[in-house]
Amino acid sequence: MTDPVIRDIDVVSRSGALGAAETVTQTANGNTLAVVSSAGFSDTSLTTNLTSAGANSTVILSGTFNTTATTTLQSGQTLVGSGSLRVMSPSGRTANVALPTGAISGTIGGGGGAITMAANSTLSGVTVSNSRTAGNAGSLAVVVSNTSGVTIENSTLSSSESSANSAVGVSVTGTSSNLVVRNNTISTTGSAGQVARALNLNTGALANTYTVAGNTFSATGATTNSAIFFNVGTANTAASTGNVISAGSCTIGGGTTSGQIGFTNGTTCP
Repeated sequence: MTDPVIRDIDVVSRSGALGAAETVTQTANGNTLAVVSSAGFSDTSLTTNLTSAGANSTVILSGTFNTTATTTLQSGQTLVGSGSLRVMSPSGRTANVALPTGAISGTIGGGGGAITMAANSTLSGVTVSNSRTAGNAGSLAVVVSNTSGVTIENSTLSSSESSANSAVGVSVTGTSSNLVVRNNTISTTGSAGQVARALNLNTGALANTYTVAGNTFSATGATTNSAIFFNVGTANTAASTGNVISAGSCTIGGGTTSGQIGFTNGTTCP
């Protein structure tokens, strides 16, 4: 299921004879490159494919993956589903490659998200949804738990839960630190009597740096709808600007909370 990217080298803008097509196996910064296609995909989890690609690799998703199991990234790994990527051929030539559309659609409960991030990992340009109608511990799209250096950007993330449990778009908990959530659309739909949180930033008294910028948040359907649930310690959030809440509110959790997330209308959370 994990194949190299094939590009004809004549996509490179360079004068002179460019030679035969080459198999591209790495990004321009030297990371191992792999493509996982949904064509014929029968495994219930992408984790096996990401493990094969290895730590500090870049994995391109092609197609929509319907899964009942959590997809877990490797340390330093980048999972990308759309946009463009600069790659390098074995001869050293580089090119910007337009990427296919990659999406993960999950039906995962038990407290597991559709995606679990690893240390220094990146999720970029991926559509991720998780939808539950029964089960325990609710529905989560992306989980960041006791993990540092995570970047989540340019993605569309959603969760929904119609049974008596919570629904969370991005859940950040434990000792998670140095987080970037940037230019995403994050939405969650909960159920009556329950909690819906688009961004659950819940790391207690931890001193940290969080960048939450340029996102659109929405939380609906539950009794308590939190576009952002904010419970952090001493936080550096200076770059957290340009966000929009289309539905839901800012909810302040218990414990010591400092730092602010800014919005385009001039308000902040908290």
